[in-house]
Amino acid sequence: MSEHALLGDTWIREAQEASRLIENIETRVKDNSCGQRLRDSAQRKLLELGPKLDCLASLLHNPPAKTILSDQDLDLCWNMSSEIQLHTRAIAFSLYTLQFTNQHAYFKISLGLLYPRNREEV
Repeated sequence: MSEHALLGDTWIREAQEASRLIENIETRVKDNSCGQRLRDSAQRKLLELGPKLDCLASLLHNPPAKTILSDQDLDLCWNMSSEIQLHTRAIAFSLYTLQFTNQHAYFKISLGLLYPRNREEV
């Protein structure tokens, strides 16, 4: 197998692994009833995704001199890479907002316990 074919195979393999990680993270984030442990696991998987995205970008930025991929194939790879990055950012943002809303709810509950509006709430 030539070095050029390896570039395409490597890129596809990395893109598939990144897509699987994204799907896994999404299922964990979408399950609102999941506990903190599952959200932490989703955050760890998101951290695993970072190097994969770097690898995809590196393979696209530094192709071999004689590439077997056509310009159309390279455009498709760039588009897939952009979609994966956007999807990752959206998941990271939803994880952040989920964590923020949970902290905000906890803060409101603790403030309510510390400073009740009237004495009957105690």
